[in-house]
Amino acid sequence: MQEDNSYSSRKRRYEKRRVNTKMINWLAVVGVVLLLSIISLSIFGQNDDSEKAAVDNEKEETETPNELEEEETIGEENNENLDIPIVIEEVEDESGEAENTSDAEQAISYIETGDSNVKSAYEGNWQPVGTEQTGPHTIQFDDGSIDRKEMALAAEYATQVPVEEQITWWVGRAGDAQVEMTISPNSNQDELYRVHLQWIDNEGWQPTLVEELIENDTPSAQRENENAEAENIEG
Repeated sequence: MQEDNSYSSRKRRYEKRRVNTKMINWLAVVGVVLLLSIISLSIFGQNDDSEKAAVDNEKEETETPNELEEEETIGEENNENLDIPIVIEEVEDESGEAENTSDAEQAISYIETGDSNVKSAYEGNWQPVGTEQTGPHTIQFDDGSIDRKEMALAAEYATQVPVEEQITWWVGRAGDAQVEMTISPNSNQDELYRVHLQWIDNEGWQPTLVEELIENDTPSAQRENENAEAENIEG
């Protein structure tokens, strides 16, 4: 009877150990599975991040040219909006006549004159400079007259020597409604111009020819030279 009890006790311990061993094995298996799962998630997660970064970079590279094209298009549109033609208005004098003295709009052509005292001569597409005078015209040679003022403007137009800088050596008739005037800038009296002018009714004096002189051959200059020589002789 005692042997039966001993046998039963050993059997229970054996069964208990077997159950414990199976549980340990099962837990070990579960632990290994969990560990493998964690490792797999870590590896695949890194791969997913790398793939996502590569896709994002590729997307940026693909979209950047389009954005640049859009910016260039916008820039071209802005340039088109800024491409506004510049209009140069003609200045009108008090009589309403258009006055144009721009160098860029003067077409100059040099000619031969046959005059040994002429250094160079040129013609231009000059227009009458305008006038305050109306009705029949009679040339006035008096200093300070309207004609003299308008002649000086015409000379400035053709030579670019400003009126306030002009020294007028001579003004004389050179034909029907025509005059010649010899001028030089006050800053350089050796720079001499003989300007030919034509009167146009109701439009004013129009330059027709400019001759740059070598020497001052006007009567007034000759008189000054004669007076200077006489003073030297008397001295």
